[in-house]
Amino acid sequence: MTNDIRDWAEKHHAYYEVSSYYIVVEEGHGSRSVSTRRIQSGFDIDICGATNGKGLSCPLPDYEVGYADLHEIFESHKRDDSCAIEVIPFYGSVFLEARNNFQPQTRVRLRVSHSRGVDQPTGPAEGRMLADVEKQLQDLGLRSGRPAGY
Repeated sequence: MTNDIRDWAEKHHAYYEVSSYYIVVEEGHGSRSVSTRRIQSGFDIDICGATNGKGLSCPLPDYEVGYADLHEIFESHKRDDSCAIEVIPFYGSVFLEARNNFQPQTRVRLRVSHSRGVDQPTGPAEGRMLADVEKQLQDLGLRSGRPAGY
């Protein structure tokens, strides 16, 4: 499996990008002064790969291999009961990379989040899990940001 994901990453020039995951909480329902708060609830790690010039046709077999391996590696990867990783597929979706002449790409998202309650912000456990995930992705041959010459 590790060799499969390495081959997949190399073939599709795969890389990952990290962004904050936010939720919006509405407070004061039923009152005149409803307010909203945006709370960072974790991190999204988008693993992107080129479709290798196949236009807008998603390379489904290759995508399945990459998704299945990432799911197996990360879905059960938990630090404790309050922190987890969700593997989110984007089946049949193609994204156009504006930074590289709108080259078609596919994506799988890893979401690091917690279950301490929607009003609780990200804490040290999510930060540690993010660092662990990034190290594991790098060990699998993926780099942060777009690869050179891409």
